[in-house]
Amino acid sequence: MLSDHTGRHLARVRADGTLSSSNALGEHRGSIHQVGAAVQGAPACNGWTFWHIEVEGARRPIDHLRQQVRAGP
Repeated sequence: MLSDHTGRHLARVRADGTLSSSNALGEHRGSIHQVGAAVQGAPACNGWTFWHIEVEGARRPIDHLRQQVRAGP
């Protein structure tokens, strides 16, 4: 599960890497960017900074994971 920094918006990561989410604006499915924009009712969204995971009791953007992977072992 992913959330925005406030925990207001939640999304499930699906087996194919897409996200699914629902809110008052409807059911949403697609990339981290598409679903981030849709849940906010916005035209665009940087999903790497919008979506967060919980790490050691703190919410961190998923970009944190991407940077770790890019840095290597």
